[in-house]
Amino acid sequence: MAYSLATTWAGIGIKVDGMIIVGADSFEGSAIRLDGSPSASITGVNVSSIRFGVGLGGSIGTSLFLAFNTPNLAWLHNQELDRDWGIAFAVPGVKVTLGNALSQAWKALKTLKKGSDLLRVSPEQFEKLRDVAAKVWASREGGAVAASNKSTALILDIPEAGWGAEISAYLAWGKVMVGGKA
Repeated sequence: MAYSLATTWAGIGIKVDGMIIVGADSFEGSAIRLDGSPSASITGVNVSSIRFGVGLGGSIGTSLFLAFNTPNLAWLHNQELDRDWGIAFAVPGVKVTLGNALSQAWKALKTLKKGSDLLRVSPEQFEKLRDVAAKVWASREGGAVAASNKSTALILDIPEAGWGAEISAYLAWGKVMVGGKA
């Protein structure tokens, strides 16, 4: 499947994770389709997973949500995540304190609660979201998504937009929830 703004979604949210042999991570955010279509309204998204492996620690921060091959974000609702191996390595940043991370998280949550604030990005910021999505699509990870033709969601942590201390290697599996549906 070719890259298309009509089937690509981007958004922002908060991701919290932690691990002590068994762990979990959860992303809560909002996304909008990148073709700018008025019919593509802002949609709430939750991606949660359970992790099992070796490691210790946790983190909280702002993350970017991307979905590809997905004309309607509801297509991802209740989709089981593929079991996947992962490695987490988070160290407390020199410039980022827990207070700053929590403050950023609080601001992002207030923005997400309003929902419509996601639409208030400038045309330049919206274009940057499109550029990021295109670069991810062109990457090795995006190439695997393109080859599968499957609706796929990715969560990317934003560097220096969080706080935590974790080192772990794990197997993860979980589920995507869209629009506050159960």
